[in-house]
Amino acid sequence: MASIIESNLTIDGNLKCDGDLVINGRVHGDVTAKNLTVSDNGSLQGNIYATIVESNGTIAGNITATAINLGENSNTHASVKVKEANIKDGALVVGQLKIGLTMSQSTKAQKP
Repeated sequence: MASIIESNLTIDGNLKCDGDLVINGRVHGDVTAKNLTVSDNGSLQGNIYATIVESNGTIAGNITATAINLGENSNTHASVKVKEANIKDGALVVGQLKIGLTMSQSTKAQKP
């Protein structure tokens, strides 16, 4: 069962969820979760660390995940590091995308 932040709730602070987290409201802070969903009306301003990130809402920050799925209504302003990405037509992505590398390969690639 997922933990849900409802549309009438704004959280200022970091969140850690050992399971699934659904954001229908607003979060200003870093989020760590197994699977994170940002709904159409949801927004997150902060860094994300998750296995899977799904969004149709607004994200601003850095995203580190195994996979990301951005829906056609998503608005993402982020530096994204993922192994797999699915970005639908209509999704807005502003930032840097690193797709296909594992985190250890990404770190090695940055070293001189």
